[in-house]
Amino acid sequence: MEYFVVILIISFILYLIYLYNKLHQHREPIKNSDATLDASLARKSDLADDLKKLADDVVKHQSSTHEMAAKAVISVAEMISTAPSPSLVLAQLSANYPDLSHFAAFEKAQDFAFQIEERIDQSLQERNIMAERYNVICLQFPANLFAILLGLNRCRIEVNHS
Repeated sequence: MEYFVVILIISFILYLIYLYNKLHQHREPIKNSDATLDASLARKSDLADDLKKLADDVVKHQSSTHEMAAKAVISVAEMISTAPSPSLVLAQLSANYPDLSHFAAFEKAQDFAFQIEERIDQSLQERNIMAERYNVICLQFPANLFAILLGLNRCRIEVNHS
């Protein structure tokens, strides 16, 4: 009888370790995905800096008639890091100031904006899939009790990460 109790206790401890590892295994990729999203969002700030440099180039290369376009680029640069879709902001700027499309730096900024948006969308989609898997595990018995005991909360599903 004593052996049975010892085996039962050891089995229970091993099962708790298994549950912890399973929860941890599903939570870590979500944290990594959040870091990737944050890095992509930081790239939006880099894009804003590039646009400010572009505005300086416009002023240097063009006459005062293009000074208004340069000011518009600076204004867009300041709001682009918080804009949900930088490529749309740049497209609108290009529509208002068609001469900007002749600058290679502006075209590069537009391409960069599309790449950033694609990375953010892809990372967000992957993160939400991982979060959903993790949340399902956190809802299953007895993992839910163990998750509560360890303070492992369910992960939120992101709609937009701007």
